[in-house]
Amino acid sequence: QLRQTVWPFWSGNPLVETLHGEILTSDDYTCEIVLIKGVPCYLSISEFCSFMGAYLENAQHLRILRGKHDLDTYMVLILFNSTPNAALFHQEFHGKPFSSMSAEVCEIDFVEKVTFKGDKDVTLWPPCQKDLASCSICLERLEYSTGGLVTVLCNHSFHCSCLCQCRTENRCPMCRFTQTPSEEHSLCSVCGIEEGLWMCLVCGHVGCSRYKNKHSYEHFLETKHTYSLELDSQNVWDYTKDEFIHRLALNTDGKIVEIPNYVQQQEMGSIVKRDDLTLGKDEALALEWQYLASAQIETQRSYFEEQLRNLKIQNKAKIRHLEDDFNHLLQEKTNVSKQMDQLHNQKKALLKKTESLQKNLTEISKETLFLRTINEALEKNRESWARKMQESEDRSPVSAQDLKIQQLEEQIANVMKMIENSQGQ
Repeated sequence: QLRQTVWPFWSGNPLVETLHGEILTSDDYTCEIVLIKGVPCYLSISEFCSFMGAYLENAQHLRILRGKHDLDTYMVLILFNSTPNAALFHQEFHGKPFSSMSAEVCEIDFVEKVTFKGDKDVTLWPPCQKDLASCSICLERLEYSTGGLVTVLCNHSFHCSCLCQCRTENRCPMCRFTQTPSEEHSLCSVCGIEEGLWMCLVCGHVGCSRYKNKHSYEHFLETKHTYSLELDSQNVWDYTKDEFIHRLALNTDGKIVEIPNYVQQQEMGSIVKRDDLTLGKDEALALEWQYLASAQIETQRSYFEEQLRNLKIQNKAKIRHLEDDFNHLLQEKTNVSKQMDQLHNQKKALLKKTESLQKNLTEISKETLFLRTINEALEKNRESWARKMQESEDRSPVSAQDLKIQQLEEQIANVMKMIENSQGQ
């Protein structure tokens, strides 16, 4: 039985249109479409194409998608020109690290079905539906015969070879929408929480709200930077007035002030209708942000100059401390070098003594072996002579008796001769 899994996804530019759907994956090796999950955000689309290597030539279409709950990864759907090529790609790249320096590995599943939610008729591979679709980079028609295609997250399609040449930044060449998620998330620069964040419009410091740990307000007390932007609502807060303000302008004295409403203008006797403003909406908004940024530029300069002076004093003290540590370490290095030289000389002397002792030990071993051999030979001779002595002692009485009998026989023979001689006379 095949193992099946459902993966929710979305694609598109949130400011224009987003598409939601589900991908059904299984272990069926007869599919031509594969899904690569968990592609790390630091790997751009062009780098992913380089990661595929020679298999990119067998890929007809790539589509970039985002998982429903993925914050730092994205997914890639790949349509191969044949089932064997998809199986070979799965066999070679499944479980392979994306780079030699990372722990993330390539996880590949075969795709059975892709469904989009909603009433709109959406095709999985957009250029196939448009006869006159062309690549906005090279202006050639988007056809599989001209090479592999890629549909990025914002649903714009290009040739893979054309997109791989855009290595300067990871944005869509057409709408400039960021294609892969960013590794960095907005966090409080002090406590690191992700909720209720405010950003200083003067220096860019990010801190948490008064209802959390009050780090944004503490930044205002330290630096006197008045304006802060709430990241969730994009509203500007004035700490001096303790209220939200959104309309700022430059007055005749060159100072940033809030644009008064219609009632306030009547009370001041200088009624100015917004329809009479010569600036357009976009230009007025740009000027407001420009004036807002220049409101406390002098305070910011003084603050950072003071910080720079403090840093210089601290750096001088650190440099002196480091110089003392360096001199101390240098003296220790000299002492250690002397000790190492002494130990080296002692090592040489000990090596010579060891060699001499080794030679003496070898000679003594040879002499000991020679003496042991002589001792064994003498011991064998002693035992042999002992046996001979024992045998001699055992035979000695018999030999004396025989000698006595022989002598007696000789004496008898002499006597008999004497008797014979006497009778003959």
